[in-house]
Amino acid sequence: MLQHGRGFDWHTDAAKYNEKKRFDLVAGVFLTDLTDPSQGVLWVQPGSHVAERQAREALGGRLPPGKLHTSKALGADSAVPILGPAGTVVLFDKDLVHAGGPNLSSGIRYALYYRLRLL
Repeated sequence: MLQHGRGFDWHTDAAKYNEKKRFDLVAGVFLTDLTDPSQGVLWVQPGSHVAERQAREALGGRLPPGKLHTSKALGADSAVPILGPAGTVVLFDKDLVHAGGPNLSSGIRYALYYRLRLL
């Protein structure tokens, strides 16, 4: 059983991609039913986007890709899996700390993720 996403590759899309966008949002669409955390679901740390954005902006948005600005993600005790039936749409902020969990099930997890952004 997965426990709060420990050992995951925690990141934000602001740090992983381009931090200089004025508007940046991630949209995910589940193409299969995702009803159990062991199916390779998206894990998020609710509220982490606030501290991440403040820290990133205080540093002028400079950070190597894949790194986090705060220590919020180091303790993943607040992480929650995002579950739902096929057709579920999730939207989240580019500064939200998140990770994809391992798929420990016998099925394949299908989902599409889109980046919505303005230059």
